[in-house]
Amino acid sequence: MGSFDFTGIDVLDFNEIEKATVSPGLYAWYGKTHIAVPDFKRAVDNDGVDYGEIRLRNSIAKHTLRYQLSPFDLHGKGAFGTKWKGSLDDLSRDYHQNIILGRVNEQEINAKDDRDFYKFLKDVTKNQASRQFLVKVLTAAAPFLTSPIYLGVSKNLKDRLSDHVKLYLSLKEHTSQNDDYLRQLKERILEGGTDFAHRAVAMDFNPEHLFVVTLDMKRFVQSEYDIDTLRKFAGTAEWLLNRWHRPFAGRR
Repeated sequence: MGSFDFTGIDVLDFNEIEKATVSPGLYAWYGKTHIAVPDFKRAVDNDGVDYGEIRLRNSIAKHTLRYQLSPFDLHGKGAFGTKWKGSLDDLSRDYHQNIILGRVNEQEINAKDDRDFYKFLKDVTKNQASRQFLVKVLTAAAPFLTSPIYLGVSKNLKDRLSDHVKLYLSLKEHTSQNDDYLRQLKERILEGGTDFAHRAVAMDFNPEHLFVVTLDMKRFVQSEYDIDTLRKFAGTAEWLLNRWHRPFAGRR
């Protein structure tokens, strides 16, 4: 495999959006872990319980919840014009939480890969050094070993990403002060028509969990194409990428 051309590609943290270019291009939001030292540092009580292990498991479990899939809407028709409507929820949430948090015994786990994970996690989290290494691996994995949570396109990357951030911060402020607003926000998401910022807030992604990768078409193509043509290139690629990768925080 030949070397990859990184021309025109920038990686920006949530608070670095002002560095985005004003050119047409693609952008992809990614989620990342944010596990601080106190979340895995050794802290043993008088009974010999290492709270570093407990806190790390809790941090991993909470981050896993951010990736829970939305319910699937179902519609059907029966005899004599009867109609059916409902939704299917992802029931793996509690199952995965129980494994990560060690709430089950190994004998209660059916799938081999789940049993292996259960045993691996138990070994990896038993001391501070191995916990720190796991955190380092999880942090380094994004974006090259992870999928985007949202893919978009814009004629002006900086303006579009700034809009995302402004709306996110406004929504975050409202939800932090009003639990009913957060519940209403989640209901709106199920109905569709919301922006990335709505979904990121509802899924409990904080600024430290988010970063964006941009592909500036003007720098990447390095030709005399006008802005409208570059936007067409980007829009074509965006349509395909969304259908290939189906980012879970994208449009339903």
